[in-house]
Amino acid sequence: PLQLGLCCARLRKPDSTWELRSYEFNLWPQDRRLFTSDFKSLLFLRSHGFDFNAFLEHGYTFCRLPTFGMRKKPSAQLPLATKVMEALRAAKVPLVFHNGLLDLLHLYSSFFADLPEDCNRFAEDWMAQFPLLFD
Repeated sequence: PLQLGLCCARLRKPDSTWELRSYEFNLWPQDRRLFTSDFKSLLFLRSHGFDFNAFLEHGYTFCRLPTFGMRKKPSAQLPLATKVMEALRAAKVPLVFHNGLLDLLHLYSSFFADLPEDCNRFAEDWMAQFPLLFD
């Protein structure tokens, strides 16, 4: 399981103000996968209001994105969360994180490929997908 939070920003021309819209997606892999969790982490989430029922009941499936030029299925058949990541990749918009290394690693392994052994290879692969990154 994975939770993806996005905040989209747009500068409004008439009054030069920023319009921000935030979205949260509870995500489940399309393929069956086992996962483990630390009990203290679950207690932390619960004590901070995380709704496990909503996470289980209202999740979206996702799968790995096809590599550039190697589309296996038409975009219309991709799960919603995968379409969102595909749209972000195609738009080449800046992605902004705060202390986001673990988030980047998790997104990479969920939507793109298994993590490479070499951190330089990971950085090159990520920047090929999303060339504008701020952390």
